[in-house]
Amino acid sequence: MTCTYVDICEGCGEERRIKARGLCTRCYNNDWNLNHRWQVNVSNQRWRINNPVKLRESRRKRRHDPVKRKAQVMVANAIRDGKLIRESCENCGGEPTQAHHDDYSKPLNIRWLCRDCHTEEHYGG
Repeated sequence: MTCTYVDICEGCGEERRIKARGLCTRCYNNDWNLNHRWQVNVSNQRWRINNPVKLRESRRKRRHDPVKRKAQVMVANAIRDGKLIRESCENCGGEPTQAHHDDYSKPLNIRWLCRDCHTEEHYGG
């Protein structure tokens, strides 16, 4: 595991946890993906070839509930753009967390839950 600390990212200029080379995780990953695009493409293509059923199911789910998908994309974009910051789980204080929508028609009105609490929220105990 890489040691991280909070500092000013040399890529985006924001105060974030620094992963490596003076870059936050987002900038580091973007830089890596740009410099290793062929590896990313090969890896993605290999996964699509080896997992046709999962790929089909994933595409079907995206088309099945467009309001839910739109809310998920809006949250992902807000996190990426720094408009939403991940917080600790509101139930147990655990990390890492996932965004939980109580109402998909309010896409940025979310609760942060760890994986266990999120599963409990959806499926009960």
